[in-house]
Amino acid sequence: MTEPHMLDPDSRKPTKVEVTVYSGTDKSRTLPAKIIGIDRGTDLAVVRIEDKEPPAGLKFGTTTGLN
Repeated sequence: MTEPHMLDPDSRKPTKVEVTVYSGTDKSRTLPAKIIGIDRGTDLAVVRIEDKEPPAGLKFGTTTGLN
């Protein structure tokens, strides 16, 4: 018998979620987070970092100039 995964509709939510930002750098931090939503069809989740000093958000741009 295998353990249920987040893809299974009857699975339990994790009791602890952590997000590591700036991994592999001297700024690396592991922060507590909370699951906000799950899309089981694409195996994606939206998480909210719960920290007094969360990392800066990603900047949106265009693909112009990308190789």
